[in-house]
Amino acid sequence: MSITAVTDAAVAICDGIKLLESIGKSYTYEELRWQHIFSSVNRLAMLSLNIGSKVGKVKKIDPDKITMFKTGEFLTRIADIPFRFAEFFQDYEHEDPSLFRFCEKTIIAPFSGIIANVCEMVITNEEQYLKEYEKKGEEVKRPIYGEDPDTELRKIVGYKSVDPKECKETIDTARETQKIASTIKVTTDAGIKNIISTSKKLYEELHTYLRFRNSLKLRDDDSESDSKTVDLLSSEMIPMPLQDDNIFKVWTCAITHMSVRDPVGDPTTKDHAGRLVVTLYERRFIYRWLSAHPTSPISRQPLSKTALIEKPALKSLIENRLRFHEKHLKDYLAGEEGAFNFDLDAAIDPILQTNADVENSS
Repeated sequence: MSITAVTDAAVAICDGIKLLESIGKSYTYEELRWQHIFSSVNRLAMLSLNIGSKVGKVKKIDPDKITMFKTGEFLTRIADIPFRFAEFFQDYEHEDPSLFRFCEKTIIAPFSGIIANVCEMVITNEEQYLKEYEKKGEEVKRPIYGEDPDTELRKIVGYKSVDPKECKETIDTARETQKIASTIKVTTDAGIKNIISTSKKLYEELHTYLRFRNSLKLRDDDSESDSKTVDLLSSEMIPMPLQDDNIFKVWTCAITHMSVRDPVGDPTTKDHAGRLVVTLYERRFIYRWLSAHPTSPISRQPLSKTALIEKPALKSLIENRLRFHEKHLKDYLAGEEGAFNFDLDAAIDPILQTNADVENSS
């Protein structure tokens, strides 16, 4: 399989994930349901047109139809940009607030997809010229564009014979650009920081995040030193830089799809086989939901706050993990350079992990 095929598949997967996210939000956020429905429709069209153009190339359909697919995809990618902006600010409480992540999600990722899409259109166009040249030779002409001095717009000012060497060079350049743009789109959608993250980098990001959230507290008696203390246990949510921690990312809220900080269980939900299975929620979000709805947001069965199941073992595991990260964040703030040579997975407490697994087994 070529690199181009791999990057194309990765882009389609990323588009599919974004589609599923917007569909999920259309069910979760009632006050913004129509926005997420429109976003879902746009992203479904984007994904369908992208896949349709790929299938069309394999089936060798009329290149003009492929160009129509790519033009439609181009328009849907343009339309997706305002949805990305809106989603970033709607999820602001849970998002990494850094300017870099903002640029990743709202500028770099969508525009990389647009560039890759334009490159595909260029490739399709040049390949069509090559096919016509093979049939008709130098009789095949292509337009020459120039600037209209009156309107300052580009227009056709003449025609020239197709140069197969020029076509091939353009195709090669477009393919290389497409691969780069597709790779950038995939990595930025996934989050570059998640790919290049190190232990020290993690705490650097956590420090920046907490400073932004005004969660970093200075001790009055340490005013003459650089020593600072943080209290992660007082946080209402798992800080965004820790969402990918191997403990926190396993236990997520069915409403927010973020890591749970204060978990409770919904006893009314079932799996695909119809067996009862407890669904986790962040306490404050399910309380907010139940204040307006007397039913489970998942099963739609009657549910009250008193019927929710406490999760003490899982909560102990989460708080133990927060203490672990708090300690290493303090080491980072104290400038302990040698304190980051450890395996994050190896630091997981096996007893607390087992207790949480048993408590939440289906």
